[in-house]
Amino acid sequence: MYRRGLSPLLATVILISIVIGAGVSLYMLFNNALQTSAAQMAFDVTACDLVKTAAPNRVLLSITVKNSGSQAMSTVLVTIYDDTGAAKPTNGKQILTDTLSPGSSISASITDVDIGTSFTVGKKYAVQIRAGDGGNIATKTITVTCTG
Repeated sequence: MYRRGLSPLLATVILISIVIGAGVSLYMLFNNALQTSAAQMAFDVTACDLVKTAAPNRVLLSITVKNSGSQAMSTVLVTIYDDTGAAKPTNGKQILTDTLSPGSSISASITDVDIGTSFTVGKKYAVQIRAGDGGNIATKTITVTCTG
């Protein structure tokens, strides 16, 4: 009885096809992963002022944030640390009402209703800004001098 098998030429063609198919699949998988990781969450604080008035005792924090990354932002939370070192507001104040596209800026004012009045004119305070897209988060801490 004769046993028939694949000819060496046909076996070589099938093997080459499998290798090429696996290579293309791996390329597509890694190329997609690299493109996803290349998108970055980044922002710049272009302006930040803290003003306290004596009479009446009022405080205003104004801030401008620019999305300098390549992903739209869905949250921008601002926290300032007062004279006691307490975070005000505790979990941050959301300053976005809509998504912030790359290249766009948002300006917001936060009053003493949210941050209190425990600030001293001439003193420096830490302001923390956290921006995210629902998955990735970027954080920056800057200092601002209270003026009056």
